[in-house]
Amino acid sequence: DETGAFRGVHQGRPGNTALCLLALLHGDFDRDSKAVQRGLARLLQEQNSRFRCSYDIALMLMFFQAYHEREQREAGMLTADAPAAFEQARQRVRTTLPDTHRAMVDQLTKDLQACAVGDDGYGYTPLATTSSNSAHGHTDNSCSQYAILGLKAASLLGAPVNARAFHDEARRLVKTYWKSSLPTVEYVHEVDQREGTDDQRKTRSRKQSPKKGNIHPGGWAYATSQREGASLQMTAAGVSSLTICMDELKLRGMLDDSLAFDIGLAIRGARAHITGSYLTPERLSGQLESVNSDGMGTYYDLYAVERACVLAGIRKLDDDRDWYRIGAEALLDTQQDDGSWVNTRQQRPEAAPPLVNFCMAILFLKQASMPVITEHKNREPQPPAEEPRRPITPGPEDKGK
Repeated sequence: DETGAFRGVHQGRPGNTALCLLALLHGDFDRDSKAVQRGLARLLQEQNSRFRCSYDIALMLMFFQAYHEREQREAGMLTADAPAAFEQARQRVRTTLPDTHRAMVDQLTKDLQACAVGDDGYGYTPLATTSSNSAHGHTDNSCSQYAILGLKAASLLGAPVNARAFHDEARRLVKTYWKSSLPTVEYVHEVDQREGTDDQRKTRSRKQSPKKGNIHPGGWAYATSQREGASLQMTAAGVSSLTICMDELKLRGMLDDSLAFDIGLAIRGARAHITGSYLTPERLSGQLESVNSDGMGTYYDLYAVERACVLAGIRKLDDDRDWYRIGAEALLDTQQDDGSWVNTRQQRPEAAPPLVNFCMAILFLKQASMPVITEHKNREPQPPAEEPRRPITPGPEDKGK
């Protein structure tokens, strides 16, 4: 509307505004368009708010990253795959941001890092904004995945992000990976010369053989304290976070060889679990039609899978399970004539639209994940040149990933 807000179930939340703006940008709205500028002005009014939650903070950072992707490209941020080049690009892109944007990004980054609860992941609120440690003590893998997404966005914007955040989250996820009783799958770790500490890189042979391992399919549940069972969406969240952590640590020359292998092994096992948990287009369509909440359920699940697979370079879950085609077919099958995904048989005309669900559907279809710079080049062979990357919908222009 004229105030920059988007009417919806979560109207008034800055995260709702940021997610809608993110969908607009990936839906080919120019950043100088009236709708985007109104929304941006509304977000900038949040500068002095002290009660944002981790989801709001992360989504605002993700919006600013997409909004300023042009500056990141021009500064060399999206191709800086070594520590010196990364630091130079970080400084360059930081100086190109308007003062108001840079101040907002810095404050959001500080707030998001304050949502960490020791070595147990991330909760809803920064420690300084809660009245008790018990209120701040909650953590879960959903908050944690958005925290890492937000910190990745902040890093691409040149903000001062403590690299320890990526190291600690990678270690936590590796440590809490749940292994099923299904037969193990093999993992082959192709050593990247950017991995390792300075000493490890100096003594490493350039012809070092790949390291192999086996792992039971598995992943993560919702609660960080839960050590049994794994869900599709939280396992996908773990893959997303681990890929980002590996990327960020490589960029800084801080990825220990053993941690690099452990991350890759966990991603391999999680991929096997996602393969076994992902649904057919028919079952997905049925679930999409029955969703009665905004931002939870099947739309959330699909958006989590998209981020995991795009970031980790997973084009197909196995030889004949194209995760994108399956999800896109289900979304297109359930889309309404007006472009929404409201089930008109259940939705009351006066009810606020579930805009978070709409945005997640758009971002899935556009494969709108942030760039990772050093990662996934050896994760999976590229498809033949004549085979389209996006067989359902025309995706965004190549982002130089």
